[in-house]
Amino acid sequence: MHCLHSQGKGAMAGKQSNFWGLRTVGYGSGVLALGAIAAALAALPAPSLANSLMEQLTIQQNSGTRGPARDQADQYMRLGQTEGAKGNWPAAIAAWQQAQQLYQAIGDMDGQGMAYSYLAAAYNRTAQPRAREDAMRRQLAVTRDQRDFTGQLYANNNLGRALAGRASGSPGAGTLFMEGMDVASSTRNQKGEYLTAQNMAWLANSLEQPDLTIRRYEYAFLPASQWYANPNSYAMKLGDRGAQRIDQARFYMGTRFTQVADRFAAQDGNAPLQFQTLDNQVVAYQAMGRYDLMTDTLEERLALARAVGDPTEELATLTALGQTNLNVGRTVLAQRYYGQALVVAERLNDQQQAGVLRERLATFTAP
Repeated sequence: MHCLHSQGKGAMAGKQSNFWGLRTVGYGSGVLALGAIAAALAALPAPSLANSLMEQLTIQQNSGTRGPARDQADQYMRLGQTEGAKGNWPAAIAAWQQAQQLYQAIGDMDGQGMAYSYLAAAYNRTAQPRAREDAMRRQLAVTRDQRDFTGQLYANNNLGRALAGRASGSPGAGTLFMEGMDVASSTRNQKGEYLTAQNMAWLANSLEQPDLTIRRYEYAFLPASQWYANPNSYAMKLGDRGAQRIDQARFYMGTRFTQVADRFAAQDGNAPLQFQTLDNQVVAYQAMGRYDLMTDTLEERLALARAVGDPTEELATLTALGQTNLNVGRTVLAQRYYGQALVVAERLNDQQQAGVLRERLATFTAP
């Protein structure tokens, strides 16, 4: 089978794209971070004050924190829950502050993180943004120390949203979302990755800077300092992140990155990079079993090859379309694409490929 992109070009040279072998193309280095998608607002869920604290307050026998101080701290936590349920937020806050101090005194980091979480929610209810931010920062510090990755995702996203709600808070919020995305990626937490991406989208779209045209770029997680970079730079970085995700079999996020990379490459008129990004999308869609999207992407690749007048890429794409349609039982379409590929092969005087195509076409008419 002819490889879709048979040779590396310029900066894109590296691993070759061959969707039959599920391999992807690297585009270079670069850490991706903040960006945009026109998506609905979403955040990782905060703990509900109505939920029972019993499970959270249950500790292991050998945790080292059992004793009167721990029991007293737990009682304060329950008292805070009771007062909060009644709407008596000053009393709830006072109780959770007492609990936090006791947990800190006995070195119970998990307890401290829990107390800060409830305090942050209470400060939000009572319109104390600075106190809320302080509690959330402290909670984040605890989750980092404890390597509580799920808790860190929650803390990153919620603190990021809190910061973004005030003047000059966007850079800090972007950094927090970037860290949250890294945590989600490294722990293969796809739900956390998706929700963090939505928060990134919300932040980017809330900045009201239409000159940046960031609304167009789904999942373009680039820091604010790079928003004025050239489109080719965007495409290289996004394509690299997309290739990494596809290599990790995280196809949903991989296709999101590569779709945006393709748009940037098209904006910059970088056809070789467009071919690479489209090839990676084909890799992902085949692995996902989304042959409809796979075919659409190959059609897009065919249009690109014809638009730039590259018969070699046109031949590769037509052959791939023929094989793809044959694999899913669309024999009429497969025969049509193989026939078009043969015409191109003969025009290129590629006798070897023409011979292969004639053999394949012969199978359609064989008795």
